[in-house]
Amino acid sequence: MKYTFEANRLGIVFFGQIVQYHHISDDFSGLFIVLSKRFGDNLELNIKDSTFQQHQRPETKMEELFTSFYNLVLLHHRESHEVGFYADKLCLTPKYLSTVIKASTGKTAYEWINDYVILEAKALLKSDMTVQQISDSLSFPNQSFFGQSFKRHTGMSPSEYRRK
Repeated sequence: MKYTFEANRLGIVFFGQIVQYHHISDDFSGLFIVLSKRFGDNLELNIKDSTFQQHQRPETKMEELFTSFYNLVLLHHRESHEVGFYADKLCLTPKYLSTVIKASTGKTAYEWINDYVILEAKALLKSDMTVQQISDSLSFPNQSFFGQSFKRHTGMSPSEYRRK
């Protein structure tokens, strides 16, 4: 998702989300507050309007399953890119998980996993880690496979992305 921040706006980024900026104006100034996951887990924020809460519909079983799946992707995307891994954690078959995720979001489970892994790779390419280190940290079998996967998804190699 893309957001535009204007004067006097607050943006909150939760654990597991990655922020990437595309353009910053010359007069931009901002403040980032970074909280640990543990602190965030213990923090109870009620930012919803009470009227909104009264009319909020409960999550469907499909939405609950997607939320559980996505939370697993946030936690385990560095160790596994396989739908079967996540299906096992949810005590489901890979086919059933894929069917439900596709029906509820329009994207396959594999696309969700791959999109998140590539998003993480983009963030890591802005660090001083080598491409090999990034490939290893994201559990690709080798640097070549990482490069091919990254290029297929973004249209450019990791090195080209880093230079851009």
